[in-house]
Amino acid sequence: MRLLPNATARQALADLDVFVSRSAISVEISSLDVVLAASFIRRLDLNLRGPDAMHVAMASRLGATLFTLDAKLKACARKLGLSVG
Repeated sequence: MRLLPNATARQALADLDVFVSRSAISVEISSLDVVLAASFIRRLDLNLRGPDAMHVAMASRLGATLFTLDAKLKACARKLGLSVG
């Protein structure tokens, strides 16, 4: 979106990399995630986009809490019984 000067954006990305390395685990997408995400996309009551459906599917498979600032994604995840932060 180019809202930040390049130097500030680079620093923000470096800070994100540090945060992720300390606080997150990497999880690979499984074929089950793809099948589950596709089923969520087909639910017209959810109106989920593909990437959002994949995040919900992975969180569902892992029994993880889904953290997002997207109100629509939160509502869909809650509707599917996920823990949302």
